Amino acid sequence: MGAGSGYFCEKCGKEFSVSWGLGFLHPMVYKEILEDIKSGKYGEEMKTAALSNSNVVVDSEKHLFICYCDYWENTYGLSLFTPKEGVSIDSHFITPYRQRDKFQVLYEYNHQCPECGETMIEADGERIDLRCPVCKSMCSINGISRWD
Repeated sequence: MGAGSGYFCEKCGKEFSVSWGLGFLHPMVYKEILEDIKSGKYGEEMKTAALSNSNVVVDSEKHLFICYCDYWENTYGLSLFTPKEGVSIDSHFITPYRQRDKFQVLYEYNHQCPECGETMIEADGERIDLRCPVCKSMCSINGISRWD
């Protein structure tokens, strides 16, 4: 289950939405992301971490990441987790991000801003003003949604 916000730019008329969480396609998305990590798409260090443990799971939920320079991205978390000692998992299509009490971080993926190079921060669920991806004007929230 996920949630999101709709945005509208009064200057250029662009409408867009951001979402966080996961939906019914989660098993397919999860598998694709983990395959990308294990193939080295996100670098050798992350690939090595993913291949180091047979119980590795990935945060494949959508998140909103923002930067102090006003750049933002709506993308997957990508951090890698392993179960804490004594915890067994029955499916690799789980959400370690929501179950942090059962998982420990194996590799924390830091989303870097392509505009200024700083590490972006997560802003899931926060009512936050975002700039239009087209004209860079501040946008107004024009709706809140739940999705799956």
